[in-house]
Amino acid sequence: MFQSGCVDLTYESTLRDVDTEKGVLRYHEVGDGPPLVLLHGSGIGVSGWRNYRGNLAAFAEHYHCYALEFPGFGVSDPVGGHPVLAADDSVIRFMDALGIESAAVVGNSMGGVVGTNVAINHSSRIDKLVAIGGVGTNIFSPGPSEGSRLLQEFADNPTRDGLARWEKVFSMPGIPMNSSPCSPRSYRSRKCSIPVAERRSDSSMTTSSM
Repeated sequence: MFQSGCVDLTYESTLRDVDTEKGVLRYHEVGDGPPLVLLHGSGIGVSGWRNYRGNLAAFAEHYHCYALEFPGFGVSDPVGGHPVLAADDSVIRFMDALGIESAAVVGNSMGGVVGTNVAINHSSRIDKLVAIGGVGTNIFSPGPSEGSRLLQEFADNPTRDGLARWEKVFSMPGIPMNSSPCSPRSYRSRKCSIPVAERRSDSSMTTSSM
């Protein structure tokens, strides 16, 4: 549970839904001020609430926050098609349904890609865009990160030495190698679909949903 002023922010107290022509979209709403749409990343068990619940109280002091739940992640009604393209469409459907003409957008990982696509294709709807681990120029560190670079090298040339170099980067306190759902071993077999940026950004911002 989080607090914004005198208001307790819980999953249940912030959860809303809105009907659209392609089904129900669910979202978490809190705060007053200019609209801020929060777009979550991809991965197992991810949601808008899990990505942003730790930051909602702070954002809500300055913005009217909407943490959208993308279709296909178990909260909003599912739709067919590629998940990123479905997410792009859901942002516009969501804003239209609530009468939001334009908004600032924060997108985490896949949400950053979605926000960028929406800004390109519907520029009048996006006032400002922040992409966390999505696309764009890094402003706090050079990119790509060393871990991303070594993982790509391992994928292109899967050798024991390449695996050892990647594991050395991530073998630091607090990051147990056997807990990752997307290690180089699974990446090598192409069974992993979660990019490194997703795991690092989501793991730093999320825990269980309720």
